[in-house]
Amino acid sequence: MVTRQNLATKADTKRIEKKVDDNSADLKTLGQKVADNSVSIKLLTKEVADNSADLKTLGQKVADNSKEIKTNRFYLADKLDDRFEEFKGIIIDFKDEILNHIDGAVKELETSRTERTMMGHQIDDHEKRISHLEVTSV
Repeated sequence: MVTRQNLATKADTKRIEKKVDDNSADLKTLGQKVADNSVSIKLLTKEVADNSADLKTLGQKVADNSKEIKTNRFYLADKLDDRFEEFKGIIIDFKDEILNHIDGAVKELETSRTERTMMGHQIDDHEKRISHLEVTSV
């Protein structure tokens, strides 16, 4: 049954049409926002992909630099070992030279002491002979 309360008036119809138009405009605005967000998501996805590629490139560069650092470290360690052995040889040669000079000085000192001891015995022998001659000549 149709009653007055069930029937919409022109004012009600206009009000409903206005709300439908407003909702339609809101839907269009939301549709545009969804489309804009979709474009933004696509751009962000592309940027993530680009950044991922950049990160892979950087990772490779880090790996390459790490290998180069290890190579340089081993090269420097070898050079340092070579320099150490060279320096060690120089020190040993210097030590040998110093000891050779000291050996010569020690031999001269030993010879001098031996000669002094021999001279002391000769002097004692001469003194005994002189004393003996003095005793016999008096």
